[in-house]
Amino acid sequence: MKYSLGTIVRTVFLAMILWCLWQLSWDLNRLQPIRSWWAITFAILATMIHSFLGFLRWRSIAIPLKINIGFIDQLEIYIRSITIGQVTPTSIIGDGFRLHCMKKYPFKTNLYSLILDKLSSHLPWVWVGLIVALLQPSLWTEILAYHGLSWLFPWILGGFIVGFLGAAFFLCVCKSKVGSKHFFLSFIALIVFLVNWQLVLAAFDLDIDVIILLTLFPLLAFFLVLPVSFNGWGIRELGMVWLLTPSGFAREVILESSILLGGSQLAGNVVLFVLVIGYKKLSRLSSGNVEKANVSKANS
Repeated sequence: MKYSLGTIVRTVFLAMILWCLWQLSWDLNRLQPIRSWWAITFAILATMIHSFLGFLRWRSIAIPLKINIGFIDQLEIYIRSITIGQVTPTSIIGDGFRLHCMKKYPFKTNLYSLILDKLSSHLPWVWVGLIVALLQPSLWTEILAYHGLSWLFPWILGGFIVGFLGAAFFLCVCKSKVGSKHFFLSFIALIVFLVNWQLVLAAFDLDIDVIILLTLFPLLAFFLVLPVSFNGWGIRELGMVWLLTPSGFAREVILESSILLGGSQLAGNVVLFVLVIGYKKLSRLSSGNVEKANVSKANS
């Protein structure tokens, strides 16, 4: 019942977001074709690297907790879980799959590793957002004022402060158990994501400095973390239009790039999943051939 209610809520919010997008009076003549397929190719590659870094982060947490899963097997579990999260109404389904695959280990330990992985992945952009909000608030207040939402800034700042303090406290408490390698990997993953975003924008000849994206991403992520959409679809599109339109970029092109960003992320994870499955099958065939050769030698 809870899942059904959550699905209904997300469907309603997605319909509202699509309605908001529809009301923006799009000029279809301003749509642009993809100008660089190489940029798309590298964006998909960047997604694969980003997902692999996420896997390494989770593994750096799991090993100290004595969750001893083989490297390739754990990589397959992770890629399956995030791909499931991208194509289902909520990422919780992917998280549930991850917990199911680790059921031979204590549930409390598995849940602990999952929560720690989630917090570690969010803390870098929360930290960046807090720095921007405190040191350069005009970067956000100008955008909010452009849309008549200046009153929202104190709430956003409060959300970042609470999120940062809560996640930092939990991670500090857990540091003695799992160390801090996962936090370092999260920062690298954030940088890779920004490169991915810039590559998608470059496919449409949109030249936006990566530092600008770094300052805007936490504001977008603040809304993406709200569980009111199907893997961020709709919120990401409306958010990118909302953030970049004040800078003079065409809404239509920003919408195209946002859809392509989500598509490149899904494509990258699917490609990585296929590679992992292919590697496992080749390994089984190779080991099977070795066993047959050994049996033949023994019989001869």
